[in-house]
Amino acid sequence: MRISIDTVSLKERFMLVSGLGSLLACSLLFSMQVRAGEEGQDAGQQDAQPTNTVRQEMQALGQSLKAAVMSGQMDGDEAKALWDAVMAEVKGGDRNRNDVQKERESLQGNEEPKAYIGRLIPPDPTRPSRLLEPEFLPRDVQFLANRLDLDSDRAGIVENIIRDYTRAFETASASLPEAIERYQMMEAQRKLEDRIAQLDRTPIFDDRNMDQAIDVLSQQVREYAEASVAKEGGDAEVNSDEQAEIVEKRSNEWTSELASGLENFNERMSSLRARMQARLDQVQEVGEVVTADDLVRLAKQLQLQRRDLKADVIEMLQVILVLNDTEVEQAALDDALAELELRHGLRHARMGGEFINPWSVIIDTYPDRNIDPAANLALEEYKPLLAATIEQRSRLAISREIKGLEMIEERDALITEYGDEENVDRELWLKVIEPFSKSWERQIDASINYRDQLLDLVNYTNAVLAEQNPEAAERYRVAAMRQGFAPEMRTRWCQRALKAALELDDLNEVTLIILDDLQANTAMQLRAIQDESIRKRMKRDAELARQPVLSLWGMDPEAEKPWIVEDWAGQEYAAHSKLNEQTESTLRSILTPAQFEQLPKRRVQKEGAEKGKGNAKEGKGRRGQRGSGKGKGAANGGGKGGK
Repeated sequence: MRISIDTVSLKERFMLVSGLGSLLACSLLFSMQVRAGEEGQDAGQQDAQPTNTVRQEMQALGQSLKAAVMSGQMDGDEAKALWDAVMAEVKGGDRNRNDVQKERESLQGNEEPKAYIGRLIPPDPTRPSRLLEPEFLPRDVQFLANRLDLDSDRAGIVENIIRDYTRAFETASASLPEAIERYQMMEAQRKLEDRIAQLDRTPIFDDRNMDQAIDVLSQQVREYAEASVAKEGGDAEVNSDEQAEIVEKRSNEWTSELASGLENFNERMSSLRARMQARLDQVQEVGEVVTADDLVRLAKQLQLQRRDLKADVIEMLQVILVLNDTEVEQAALDDALAELELRHGLRHARMGGEFINPWSVIIDTYPDRNIDPAANLALEEYKPLLAATIEQRSRLAISREIKGLEMIEERDALITEYGDEENVDRELWLKVIEPFSKSWERQIDASINYRDQLLDLVNYTNAVLAEQNPEAAERYRVAAMRQGFAPEMRTRWCQRALKAALELDDLNEVTLIILDDLQANTAMQLRAIQDESIRKRMKRDAELARQPVLSLWGMDPEAEKPWIVEDWAGQEYAAHSKLNEQTESTLRSILTPAQFEQLPKRRVQKEGAEKGKGNAKEGKGRRGQRGSGKGKGAANGGGKGGK
């Protein structure tokens, strides 16, 4: 079993683990690997597609390895190991993707369900991000000056405090990223050395064993051709001579193709080794050796420095801002700092509902800025609690990042002790992963707690507003849910179609009445579907994030994939599709063909899911037809519900 920080190659590794037991499986899996290079995505981790040249090289190599296995010159395990090495080499250039930046990006407003899955998978343990984020930012100076109504002198002092903090934090945090980069280079060196050693163990074909290999290959291919023709069934119109002719034709074509792979095998292996050696020569110039022990030490040191620097800033702010009425001024400062804590943490949402920005929801509710004071009062009442829960979430995220580095430290110790990752017993690996898994679960619990507090605020504010202005209360609810659950609340085709229908110029009075009634009835059904999909999303987010870490990382060949079709298509996608169909049918019955043609078109997404009037109305995509949640189809995004 392998615990690897090279998450880019996880798909390639485990799609091959179980299939090389038979010749047919070998053929299928290598072709799947070539397509994997083309599709390039798994469990929310999407990689840049290889160039056409690299794709062709990988296809040719897969053909050579397949031929080597079928000819008996290489067994399935050897082929798998070599393919792993090659895939890691090909993908190696893409490993510098800015995963940290992706972790920091806000997903608020993104209506694609699959966009959120990555936030429910534990991040790469070798790429801490929260630990490296400062507690105060230069823009906070203006916020504090405005919120606390500071004069120019005190605002200038606050600016100096924040500037000094920023410099101190940059100095304190500079060592860890540099050490991580050097460590990853050392890790790359070790892996390259292993891959080159694997290539050195690869058999070389000469004239003697080449002829022997082709003879064996020809026999294996003929047997496979005979089996394939027999499997197709005997057609009464095709006699035995014609069947034999088909077998001969297929056998010759396949043998020629695979023999070409064998003949070019040595050249491909030599070229690959040279490329790997060139990369290794570059990596070996990394300089000072950094171990995982060093990373853990630096991370814990930075964690303490973060706390001290934050405490120093708060103490200095108290000195200059809490002067006269101590209790009132201290409360004002505490309130401002709580709001900063809350605003800084908004972009780190993971669960559905966490993406609600309580300030912008109020603005969206009152676009004319004539805001009901009750809405602001409700937010002020909840703000201390929200700030405390989001601070706990941040603290546990940093703790998880340190546990991740400690896991890498334990992994390296086991590799040193046992000589190779494959020599370590599975139970030992699970023991190493357990502290990290528990820290991830604690972080998820904190996210759920914060989400629940946000939703409590939404419900409370909605109830308060409803007492005086039910319409404003409904606008507030919709705005909050659109932010927190964008995929579940996105505008559907039935809504757009009905809106367009009611705007037609040539409607008679009876048709208008029918359309008004249809719109009201559709809105009621849509509200019920949305409520149910939000309920299921909340349950599913927690359920998915609490799956075993190895399963989420795609590193447990014994476990089923944790994804289900709803993770990609969205909750209640079938119900939305059905409502679209019902609305379309009714509109066709009450509008003339010319009127109906003026409505928005229902389109078919390229995945095959119904985005309009399509054939895949159950959200069953081209690559996820069965929608079982098991295997490649579900993991590649089994379609989306009708919009």
